[in-house]
Amino acid sequence: MDFHEFSQLSYRKLKSIFIQNLVEYYGENEAQSVFNYWILERNHWSLKEWVLNLDNPLGSPEILWNDYQNLLNKMPVQYVVEKAYFMNLPFYVNYHVLIPRPETEILVRKVLSSLSNVEKGKILDVCSGSGCIPIALKKQLFHFDIQAIEISQEAIEVALKNAQIHNVYIHWIQKSIFDFQWNDFENLDVIISNPPYLPISEKFQLKEHVVNYEPSIALFSGDNPLVFYEKITQLATNWLKNNGFLIYEVHFQYATDVKNILNSFNFRNIEVIQDDFGKDRVVLGYKN
Repeated sequence: MDFHEFSQLSYRKLKSIFIQNLVEYYGENEAQSVFNYWILERNHWSLKEWVLNLDNPLGSPEILWNDYQNLLNKMPVQYVVEKAYFMNLPFYVNYHVLIPRPETEILVRKVLSSLSNVEKGKILDVCSGSGCIPIALKKQLFHFDIQAIEISQEAIEVALKNAQIHNVYIHWIQKSIFDFQWNDFENLDVIISNPPYLPISEKFQLKEHVVNYEPSIALFSGDNPLVFYEKITQLATNWLKNNGFLIYEVHFQYATDVKNILNSFNFRNIEVIQDDFGKDRVVLGYKN
């Protein structure tokens, strides 16, 4: 199909062709979800507007044609429209940052519930990426001082844009967590982190839309899938105040290992929380 043919399509016909082309890769339900996300976001439509326009010709066919080519090449739809949702909030995303995942919301909800009776305090997010975690927290914890560490300057630029969109202030620090010292922070209430946790050996098990587009620096931990947890936990013993807590997103296969790391540094009340699929996804513990 060339551009001229494409530009003559209705939205209904485009949906049929789109699903036909991508059903083998995504499966029918996900292919439909990707298409709907694309069209709704690109046109700024509600579901009602989408239904009313099904049989209309394509608006802005040049933009949609370019999108369509990218989607056929397995580019994640969130990168195509440069928008993802996290905690029901819209976030700007591009290929310099991971696309926020629903399971990461478990971290934020747990922190919010744990601090529901605390008026102010200090939170540090490590490996911040798009900034979705600290921004979602700041939107509800107005009086908390929230800082975030991120090694990638390009990711920080995305995070700053998101902070501006949501009208919140987060202090970002561009630096590797491995370059911090034990006395760089003190009296933190919470350290939260969704660090790179996929072993490099899993690279070829991932689908194309992940491994070919999302930043490797944010996905893979190298040969040791626990290296970030070991370093952050070591620093947290000095950075957290007494009764402050450390909370991680983890690879489900390494939840027990992360729990053991927290145990080895004398954290108490260690808890493992499962995601919606019944997999161990979050580990947290309190400093003695």
